[in-house]
Amino acid sequence: MLNKFVYLSICICMSLMVEAQTTIWSVDFETGYSDNDETAQDNNTPSGADWTKSGTTSNWWRVESNQVLNGTLSMNGRNLDNTVTWTSESISISGYSNVSISINLKESNCDNGGNDKIETFYNIGSGNVEFGDGNGDGDFNTATNTVTGLSGTTLTITVTMFNDGSGERSIFDDITVTGTASMGKDGPGGVGDTDGSGSMVLWLDANQGVSTSGTAVTQWSDQSGYTNHCTPPASSNRPTYNSSGTNSHPIITFDGSNDYLTASDDNSLDLTTWSIIVVGIVNTHKNYNAFVVKGTDANENYEFLTNYPSTGNFHYPVKFTDASRSTDSESGETFSNSVYGVYQLDYDQSNFEMHINGDHTETDSETKTPQTNSNSLYIGDEQSTSGRNINASLAEVIIFDSPINTAQRYIIHNAMAAKYGFSMDANSLYDEDDSGFDFDVAGIGQASDGSSHEDGQGTGIVRIHTPSGLGNSEFLIWGHDNGALSSDGVTDLPTGIESRLERQWSASEAGEVGTVTITFDLSSVPGSITTSDLRLLIDGDGTFASGATSTSGATHLGSNVYQWTGIDIDNNDHFTIGSIDFSQTPLPVELVEFSATPDPDEKVVDLFWVTSSEINNDYFTVERSTDLSTFEEVVQVTGQGTTNEETEYHETDMNPVDGVSYYRLSQTDYDGKREYFNLEKVLLDMNLLEEVQIELYPNPNSGQTMFMKIPNTESSELQVLVNNFIGTEFLIDFTVINHGDHSVIAIDMNEALAAGSYLVNVKIGDKVHTHKLIVQ
Repeated sequence: MLNKFVYLSICICMSLMVEAQTTIWSVDFETGYSDNDETAQDNNTPSGADWTKSGTTSNWWRVESNQVLNGTLSMNGRNLDNTVTWTSESISISGYSNVSISINLKESNCDNGGNDKIETFYNIGSGNVEFGDGNGDGDFNTATNTVTGLSGTTLTITVTMFNDGSGERSIFDDITVTGTASMGKDGPGGVGDTDGSGSMVLWLDANQGVSTSGTAVTQWSDQSGYTNHCTPPASSNRPTYNSSGTNSHPIITFDGSNDYLTASDDNSLDLTTWSIIVVGIVNTHKNYNAFVVKGTDANENYEFLTNYPSTGNFHYPVKFTDASRSTDSESGETFSNSVYGVYQLDYDQSNFEMHINGDHTETDSETKTPQTNSNSLYIGDEQSTSGRNINASLAEVIIFDSPINTAQRYIIHNAMAAKYGFSMDANSLYDEDDSGFDFDVAGIGQASDGSSHEDGQGTGIVRIHTPSGLGNSEFLIWGHDNGALSSDGVTDLPTGIESRLERQWSASEAGEVGTVTITFDLSSVPGSITTSDLRLLIDGDGTFASGATSTSGATHLGSNVYQWTGIDIDNNDHFTIGSIDFSQTPLPVELVEFSATPDPDEKVVDLFWVTSSEINNDYFTVERSTDLSTFEEVVQVTGQGTTNEETEYHETDMNPVDGVSYYRLSQTDYDGKREYFNLEKVLLDMNLLEEVQIELYPNPNSGQTMFMKIPNTESSELQVLVNNFIGTEFLIDFTVINHGDHSVIAIDMNEALAAGSYLVNVKIGDKVHTHKLIVQ
């Protein structure tokens, strides 16, 4: 009888996303204008002057139909004899990055090398800046002036013209402002950037980027964008991944004797100032627990450890450029061995500062510059020093290359406390986690010292920024209840709202931050969205059917990001997204399930998917690829149109490919709009299917012992893997029993797998055989 483990493994397929440019503002002088229009008033919404003119001229400067650049009308300046300008209305670019301007120009009969010119400028708050240098000087046919990479709150465009001869014209048209919808600060608690451009140089989060072999960690990937990924030097150094470590969040456990991770030396990790933040718990106090170290003992660029076996007090030695070394310690506090906490060490070349769970606990004066080195960064140990492996469990490790400000510290500590379920020692600003709103917590605010953080999103889909009345000691922090990004079964609806997301957010407000701009990234909500149907719902107690306010006026920023401005969210308010037209903007449910399963007997791939509702669904398409680049259609299936009933679909790929392939499902509406769902990886070995027959029973399974009948094989060649569809990873005991002409694998299913669909993969040598398992 042979005891083994069944490992649950997951395969994550990722695609590259290209930031789309969205038109923010444009004028072509066609709609809303008329020939010989002297004032350039438009008839668009909101109404008002697109342009204001200044200067004195002896002739015309107006919208007219003579010598147009494009269409039937352009802006003309003819026989001016003086310098005149047109200045656009104020254009809001808040919520956008990489803003670009494009404007078409033309001069007719102007002097080459004379004074005649047409020039373009932008102003984002610091005065006019010319762009398209020289394109408007002298006589030319046409040109296009462009500028890219702008950011700010508002923008104006100014065009300057001069010509002084009979029949001379300066003309402009087709002005377009585009930008990429910004997603706010997406680091922990909405502090810091994750694109490798900001001050956050390392972010290890056990909720994302952890690679394992079984439960042994093979890489902990950096989420800061700087790619400072951490790996164990050898298999014996691998810490352990625990998927449900604390408050239903995973942790990484280090054994105190061999486990540690390293990141290769990089300029981003060579620091002379910093904030180092560790979220975790000590399992056993020891001398020493080295959490974060860059360098060797007595030659540290920076180090954060505990060094007293009985209390676990903090120690943070640093080697300076003058060859001196500090050995400062925090003697009054401890790294807890009973509850999780957030521990932060700052250094600004004036002081070391310690902060624990929102409380300031220590200041040590040092006014020197740390000495950088070429050593690797160690997580959980100190290089070339024995006995310093940590006996602890870590949830997150975060490093900034300069100290974060007080407001940012309060926000991060409150977000970590909510996320991992521990209490703040001071400056507790968020209490909605007591009611279950402890997911994707982020915030904005201003501390009593005047430091502020005014743009936050974090790991969620809600961004809040630009508070109108932020003052000292005022904060707005929010999180959600992890409800589905769907409207299926939601009946708590205000009057006039036909559907709303099940997920709702709740906020804690200290003081009064004023009105804010709020954006939702609805990329994860499948189906079509009509912007005018969207409503921002805000309610004081979370019962939206009574007392909720409904706010229209959403702006689509592109890339499925929708924005509301001038929104007042008060303490304990709940908010979510609703639709006034279910058929047009249904906020539909996500696909319940899609699987592609190789059939061991028929040498085919079974295709199965389930929807809980469909809106204007014309048809589904299943495609197959071997390289994730080129896909070919396998089958097209007619959809249900519009239905609120759960529907199952079964199809078969009669001609699958041998080896690894990928299947994807898409859905096409009646208007031709197409949406893609998740990829499914399939391994089909034709030779294995011919040689091996495996039976799996009982299937479906409702908790009783499950058996797999397999051919006799050497135990060293046998591996059983179970892939689920939700990403949870855990271990299951199984036993192999030899029956002479065959073997049976017995798996105790009591509380092993939750109800759902799974793939059971039996690997014998280098061959893999796959069965689908239904757990009821």
